[in-house]
Amino acid sequence: MTGDQQVRNRKLASKQQPSIEIYIQELILRGFAAYNHYRIGAAVERELTQLFTEQGVPLSLIHRGEVARLDGGVFEMVPSSGAEQIGVHVAQAAYGALTR
Repeated sequence: MTGDQQVRNRKLASKQQPSIEIYIQELILRGFAAYNHYRIGAAVERELTQLFTEQGVPLSLIHRGEVARLDGGVFEMVPSSGAEQIGVHVAQAAYGALTR
């Protein structure tokens, strides 16, 4: 292997993110119609996947490993917000809490 190949391999290795598995035991959603809970949960999953893929695993999660409880805070949504928009907001709040 040439020196250039070794440098490229090191750069590729440094860009790789650790493999993680997220298990959300309970997602408490108050004030939303019951029929939307599964749609909101699916949107949370999609957005978290995108955030972890694009922005990486927060160092706090790498160092702590397991997080027993995560408080994403309180937020308000307009009544016309759809399940997708709500799920995205929930995921961003959760990801943000992991980066603090």
